[in-house]
Amino acid sequence: MHRSSSRVLPSLIALALGAGTLQAAATIAATRVYTDPAATSFLVDGQRFTGAATFLWPQGSKHTLDIDPLQYDPVVKQRFAFNGWSDSTGLLSAAGTHLVITADPSISFYKAAVTLQYAVSLNFFTCPSADISACGSPGKLVVNNAAYLVNTDVYFDAGSTITLMAVPNPGYVFTGWLQSSGANTAQAYLSSFSLTGPVAVFPQFLHAGAVTIAANQPDLHVLADRTSVMSPVTLDWGIGTTHTVGVSSPQTDLHGRPWVFDSWSDAGAATHPYVMPSQALVSLTAKFVPGGRATFLTNPAGLALDIDGRSDWPTYNFVWAAGVPHTLSAPQQVDAAGNGWIFKSWSNGGAATQVIVPTSADIAAGIRLTANFAPSSETTGRTVIQTSPAGLHLLVDGTDCLTPCTLSRTIGSINVSAPATLQPADGVRLQFTGWVDGGPGDRTITVAGTSQTFTANYSSFYRLACSADPAGAVTWHLLPVSTDGYYPAQTSVAISLDLAHGYAFDSWEGDASGAMQAISAIMDRPRTIRAEIHRASSDGIDGVRNAAGETPEAAVAPGAIVSIYGPKLAPVIEVGPNSPVAQTLGGVTVTIGDRLLPLFFVSPGQINTQLPSDLAAGDQTLVVHAEGQPDATGLFTLQRNAPGLFYQQVGGKAYLIALHADGSLITPKSPASRGERITALGTGFGPYQVQPLDGFAVPDNSSDKLTDHAQLIFEGKVLEPEFAGAAAGRVGVVAIRFLVADPLPVATTIELKARVNGHNSNTVLLPLE
Repeated sequence: MHRSSSRVLPSLIALALGAGTLQAAATIAATRVYTDPAATSFLVDGQRFTGAATFLWPQGSKHTLDIDPLQYDPVVKQRFAFNGWSDSTGLLSAAGTHLVITADPSISFYKAAVTLQYAVSLNFFTCPSADISACGSPGKLVVNNAAYLVNTDVYFDAGSTITLMAVPNPGYVFTGWLQSSGANTAQAYLSSFSLTGPVAVFPQFLHAGAVTIAANQPDLHVLADRTSVMSPVTLDWGIGTTHTVGVSSPQTDLHGRPWVFDSWSDAGAATHPYVMPSQALVSLTAKFVPGGRATFLTNPAGLALDIDGRSDWPTYNFVWAAGVPHTLSAPQQVDAAGNGWIFKSWSNGGAATQVIVPTSADIAAGIRLTANFAPSSETTGRTVIQTSPAGLHLLVDGTDCLTPCTLSRTIGSINVSAPATLQPADGVRLQFTGWVDGGPGDRTITVAGTSQTFTANYSSFYRLACSADPAGAVTWHLLPVSTDGYYPAQTSVAISLDLAHGYAFDSWEGDASGAMQAISAIMDRPRTIRAEIHRASSDGIDGVRNAAGETPEAAVAPGAIVSIYGPKLAPVIEVGPNSPVAQTLGGVTVTIGDRLLPLFFVSPGQINTQLPSDLAAGDQTLVVHAEGQPDATGLFTLQRNAPGLFYQQVGGKAYLIALHADGSLITPKSPASRGERITALGTGFGPYQVQPLDGFAVPDNSSDKLTDHAQLIFEGKVLEPEFAGAAAGRVGVVAIRFLVADPLPVATTIELKARVNGHNSNTVLLPLE
C-alpha cells in the first residue's frame, strides 16, 4: 500500500509549533519513489510499497531505499530484474539495491528501473540425486549458448531472441520439440523464437540403438533415410522410430564389376520402412548378386520396345541378374515419319512377346538381342490429331495423345475425346469451341485410305488475381465481372478500388504500374495485380477479437477478455498486476465513452483488456490513448454470447487449457484420466447470475454461475458440465468443470468446442488417457 502523506504532515506541523526554540517550520521535501515499470515493489525506511509512493520529509532527514534484485510472479512465470536507481537531477546512477538518501527539495523523485523477464521452462529430465553426474541424462539443452542438464526455469528479457539447441547424449537421439504457445514450432534441433511471454519447451530425447547397414559385397552403397552411404555404416536410431532403408541397383564396384540387388536380410522390399527395435545392436544386410549387361536393339534403329511393361526407357541397356525373368515385347507401331512397322523376328528366334530368364552363363557373357521389323502393308496413310493451340492432351482410344499426334491404323475407326476444359498452366484455362469439321467433342473418326487431319479448337481464358495487404481494407471493382476470375483472351478489364477508413493508396505492383487508383488491363496472359496501400493515420484498429483465439463469429461479449490488434498501440511491452487489473500501463489507456477499461498487458501490436460487463449489445467504439501519439479508434460488435476456449500450442496444434483436479495443466504428456473432474477455461460466455466486479479477481469461495446454459460439444455429441461460471482467483475467465466419463472415449485426443445459445466457440484438442 502507499504510505499516506496525511499522516506525515500533521506530525511536522506539531513539531514546528511545539518547539519553542524554532522560529519557523522546517523546509519540507516532497519526494516520489517509484519503479519503472510500476508492477514491482520497494522498501522505504523498511516499509514496503508497490508501484509508486510520495513522501513529505524534512529537509536533511536520512532515509533508506531498498529493492529486491529479483521479484517473481510464480503463477505466470515472470519476474522483474532490478537495473539501478536514478533521480530527478540525472546525477544519481546506483547499481546497488540498497540506497541511503538525504531529503532534499531539489530532488523530486527516485526511480528504480526494472526489466520484465519471462521464464523459458525446460522440461526434459529430472535427476533425483543432488549429484547430476549420477543420473543417466538423455542429453542437454543449450539456451542462448548456456548448457542445462536438467529441468529448470531460465529467465530472459521480454522481446529477446531465444536460441535453442538440443544435444543428445550417447545412446539417445533427439526427435523434435513439444512447445507451448509463443515458441517456434520448428522441429529442427536448432531453432529460435522471440520471447513474448512465458514459454515451456519440451525436447524429445529417445533411447537409441545402433543399427549397422551393410551390403554383402565391398565397395557398394546403401541408402539410409534416402541418403547414400558407403557400406557398412553404423547409425544411432531412436527405439521405435521409423526410418527408410534402400539400395541403388544396379551398382558397379571399384573393379568395374556390376551388381544387382537381390534381397534384404529382414525380407523387406528394395526400399522399405524399418522400425528400430529395442535391441541395443542390430544389423541389416543388403544382398547383391553378380549382374550382366543386357542390350536390346531394333532393325531399323530407333523403333520402340516394351521391356518389363515399360516403353519409355531412356535406353535399352540394362544390368540383369541370373534367374530373374524379364518380359520383352516388340509392338506394331508408327515411327515419327508416319511409317507403319510390324514385328518380324527376334534375333534369338523368340515370339514378339517373350519371357527370358538369364542364366549365369548369360550374365557372364552378356545378353544382346535385336528385334527385326518390316513395313506394315495394312496401314492406309496417316491420321493426324491436332489442336489450336498445339501441345494439348486429348484421348485417342482411351490413351493420352499429346497434339499433334500421328496415327497409322488399319481401316476402321478411332475414338477421340476433346475435354471441355483444359488447364495447361497456372492461371490459364482452355475452353473447347469445336472441331474444324463441326464434329462433337467426343467423336469417332473413320480411318480412310488417305492422310487426313482433324483439328480441335480451344479458346484461351486468363486469370486476373487482385490482392492487397490487409485484404479487408480494399473493396475491388472489376468490369466486366467474372465469377471465377477468368477472362477471355484480349478482354480489357477496368480495375478500381475503394479503401477502408484510415488507408491510402500508394501504387500498383505486379502486372500493373502507376499511381492512378483506376486502371485497365488487357488479358493477354495471366495477370497478378497488387495494390500497395498504407495506413494513412494511426486512428484505426485492425480488430477486436476474443482473447482466447479466433472464434467462428467476429463479435465479442460483455465482460469478456478481448485482444485489440493494431499497427502501433503502445511504445513497449508491459504487463499489469493480476488484481485489481490496472487501468494504465506504459502510458496507455483504453476507453469506451468515458469509461477506462482494465488492462492485462499492452504491447505495440496487441492489448488485452476486459470489456465492461454491462455494455449494451450492438456496434461499439473503443479508443486507445498512448502518450505521444494520436488516439487509435476501432469499431466492434457486441453480442450477449460469443464464447472462446483458451488454448496452448503444442507441436503446432491447439490444445485446450484445462486443469487437473490438483490444478496442474492437462497436456499430451499428462492427459485427462477416466473418472477425473477437470476444468476448462474460456471467456465471452455471457452474463452471470451474480455479476463479478470488472477488473477484480473472483474470490476463491465464489460460485457465480453463468445465466445462460453452456454445453461442450464433441463429434456431434453433447457433454453437460457440472459447473459453468466465474473462475475463482481470475478476472474475466469462465471455468467449465466436467467429469471425464461416457460419452467421452478413452486413449485418444478429441476435438472439443463450447456452445451457448447456439453460438459456438473455437475448436480445440483435449487428450484423454
